[in-house]
Amino acid sequence: MGTKASHRTPFVVCFLLVLPMLVFSGCGDSDCDIGCETDGGGPIPSNCVLINFENLTTGSSVEGLGKVHPDLNISTVGGTAIVIAEGDAYNAYGAPNDAIMSEGCIGKPGSGLPVAGRGKGFSDIRRNHNYVFMFSPDKKVTEFSVTMLDFGDLNSMGQAYHEVNLIAYDAFERIVDKDVLSYYSSTATNPRTSDFGDLWYTGDACTARAGPPNKDPGIWTFKVSGAHILKVKFMIVAGIDPNIAFDNIRFCVQE
Repeated sequence: MGTKASHRTPFVVCFLLVLPMLVFSGCGDSDCDIGCETDGGGPIPSNCVLINFENLTTGSSVEGLGKVHPDLNISTVGGTAIVIAEGDAYNAYGAPNDAIMSEGCIGKPGSGLPVAGRGKGFSDIRRNHNYVFMFSPDKKVTEFSVTMLDFGDLNSMGQAYHEVNLIAYDAFERIVDKDVLSYYSSTATNPRTSDFGDLWYTGDACTARAGPPNKDPGIWTFKVSGAHILKVKFMIVAGIDPNIAFDNIRFCVQE
């Protein structure tokens, strides 16, 4: 009980097609100097964007249209979302748990090692972690995903049930798609038992197992898809871990 619950609406989404004579590359029509890259180092469709935050300035705001991408508007509910980096002074992110490991693991989660030039993401330094993602007024998307890092190893409220949602809406505030992570753990501040085993490791971005699609809450990629997505909300419904970060936002513009 309490493992990942995912609710899907069967829409056709951004197809990753690579033809012999036609290769899509770059970040679509965006400027790749603002923190985006190709998917996994390879090409992605021209209508899709992957933002990895690496070329953005640590400490700069990610809130507002155009701050991280011309077509993306990030906002928080009662928070302050900024670019963070491995080992910075904001203390908004809590990996790794074992001191023997290298610091951070934002750039390459699960490895225990930092990667040169791959150590940035974003976080709400007020630790509310309720985000709203919207798009340029003339744009709608068919797919949106974001990776949450280091969730589960700190249970500051002492709760047994944990639930995190990513919900996509259309222009009429109707739910298009919803992706949910939910599980039970002990009520200890640092839970060592849960539906995912020992969260000291499975909730840590340096030691959690990555997917696809997902293995442990320490590295969890939420994804929603469908037609005419205008807004996406991320919210922690129960059992917050306040010291978390986010990386690798991907969205595909509806053509």
